[in-house]
Amino acid sequence: MSDEEEALKAIAEGAVKGLSDSKIINNLLEPASVQLGRTLGTLTKTINVALSPVSAMVWGYEKISTWLLERLEYKLKDVPVENIVSPKALIVGPSIEAIKFLGEDEELREMFAQLIASSLNIDNIHCVHPGFVEILKNLSSEDAKVLNSIYRKGYCPFIQLSAKNINDPGVHVPIKYLFSILYEEIENLQSGGHVSIINLIRLGLIESLDLTKIDKTDYDKIRNSYVYNEIIDMGVKAKNPYDAVEGFYELTSLGKSFCQMCLPD
Repeated sequence: MSDEEEALKAIAEGAVKGLSDSKIINNLLEPASVQLGRTLGTLTKTINVALSPVSAMVWGYEKISTWLLERLEYKLKDVPVENIVSPKALIVGPSIEAIKFLGEDEELREMFAQLIASSLNIDNIHCVHPGFVEILKNLSSEDAKVLNSIYRKGYCPFIQLSAKNINDPGVHVPIKYLFSILYEEIENLQSGGHVSIINLIRLGLIESLDLTKIDKTDYDKIRNSYVYNEIIDMGVKAKNPYDAVEGFYELTSLGKSFCQMCLPD
């Protein structure tokens, strides 16, 4: 094993070692009957059955250590060994704790591994923020896919459809947002990506900005979609045609920094 591999192994193993004795892990892996109380009877048994698959998905120390070491070696293979430093516990500790519950979520596991890899590189010391861990914890795998799409493309065009308020014709009520990412690389996007977009805005990662930067042809994918035309037809039949307003989202400064440190190349 090379000096670089030895250094990576030592850092990765040191980072995850503390978790093996964690009371939190022990509590989480206890039978549901212990956690919920033995007096709950049938209800406890039912809950225990419901939670049993979860215990199988929670990764232990050995599995985390093996997987993380492999991913860090890959992600840092082009970084000079002298540039690899001990990471901040505020970043690595909570990240490894989160990986424990992501056995079936490769998208988010890779992002946490990338964050740890970034924190090991001396060139990123001033770019990796402990708050990135909490942002990652608040993302679903679908949020991550939407964010990655916006990061790679640079923006996310959308069309907002709104209808006149029956009681106040001068007021338009938004009824649907349709995003171009739904018709591109992301398949089976739940709720058309709307919930993910809302969450990314809430986390301060994206924002709506000046339309002049966008090529208008980006909106053709939306207008040519079945969903768009179905909604437009509904408005016509209801004798309340919908207005369509173009817009787009792009990354904030925080979002750009977050993506650079947390999204795999």
